[in-house]
Amino acid sequence: MTTSSESPESQDSEPLNFKNYSILQPLGIGNFGAVSLILTRKSKKYAMKELFLEENEENDPFEEFENHFLVSSSAHPNILKMYKMSNDDEDGICRFFMEYVDSGNLFERIQENLENGFSEKLALKFYRQLIFGLEHIHGMGIAHLDIRPENLMLTRDDTLKISDFGLSVRFKDRNGLPMLVETSGSALYRSPECRKCALIDGPKSDIFSSGVVLVEMLNGCYPWEEATVTDVNYKKWLDGIGDMGWKNAGEQVMAFLRKILSDDLEKRATILEIKLDGWFQQQNYSNPENSRKRKIARNEQSEKRTKLATILTI
Repeated sequence: MTTSSESPESQDSEPLNFKNYSILQPLGIGNFGAVSLILTRKSKKYAMKELFLEENEENDPFEEFENHFLVSSSAHPNILKMYKMSNDDEDGICRFFMEYVDSGNLFERIQENLENGFSEKLALKFYRQLIFGLEHIHGMGIAHLDIRPENLMLTRDDTLKISDFGLSVRFKDRNGLPMLVETSGSALYRSPECRKCALIDGPKSDIFSSGVVLVEMLNGCYPWEEATVTDVNYKKWLDGIGDMGWKNAGEQVMAFLRKILSDDLEKRATILEIKLDGWFQQQNYSNPENSRKRKIARNEQSEKRTKLATILTI
C-alpha cells in the first residue's frame, strides 16, 4: 500500500506521484538510501530521496518529513524545499520529493579549494546564510543535529540551503518550553557535550557544528577528528596554546570562533549574539530573507506606479 503527504504548493501546481516522472541521473548514494534527479511530465526537475526502510529502522522517515516540511513551508531562502513524501509498503522504500539545486554542496566546493581554503569574504558569505537558516529552524522549535558541508546545498548564485533533516528533533514541549534532546551527528562536527551527556541542548550543538564548518571553509579541512580531550588538535584548541595553523583565520575570525566553539555551554554564543558580532556584521553582506522582502516591496511599488500611470492616461 502506498501512502503520501504533500505540501499545499505541490497540490496547487503539479501533484507528484509514481506515474509522472522519470529518473534522469543519480545524485548520491549512502548506507540507507539514494538521491536521484527526476524530471516530471511538465519538464520540472526535482530531487528524489529514497530511504530503504529495513536498513533505516533507527530513524523515523515520517518525523524527518514533518520536520523538513515544517521548516521549509514558509519558503525560507536558506532551507531546501520539501514537497512530498510517499511511502510504499510493497518495495519497502520511502520517497521524498524535494527542491533540486544544480551546483552541488558545500563539501564539494571545499574539496575544490583544499590547498588554500576559502577567502574570509566567501566563508562569511556562506556562514551568514547558514546562521540565517539555523535561526529559522530553531525558531520553529527544531534542532538539525547534522550540520556538515555535505548537507549544505548550493545554487548557481551561491545561495546556501540546509538539507537532510534525518537526525532533526523537536526541542520544545507542547507548552513551547525548551527541553534536552538525544545526541547524534557526525563525530567530526558534533559538539563536545555529545560525548559527555546522553541529552544535549540541540540549538547550541548546532551552533558548535556551524563553527566547525566555518573552520573547514577557511582552512580547507576540518580542525579535529572529534571534539574530545583525547583528540590532540581539540585539546590544543581548548588549552589555547600556540597557533592552530588555520589558514585565512585572522584575529577577528579567531575571536569569533572562540565564541561559537566554546566547550562551555554558558559561554557559547547564541544566534542573537552571533548576529551582533562585529565580524559577522561586516558591511557588504545582507540577510537573503530581507533581500527577498525588499525585492517584493520594490515589485509592489513598481506595479502601483504602473497602475497609477495607466489611470492618469485614461
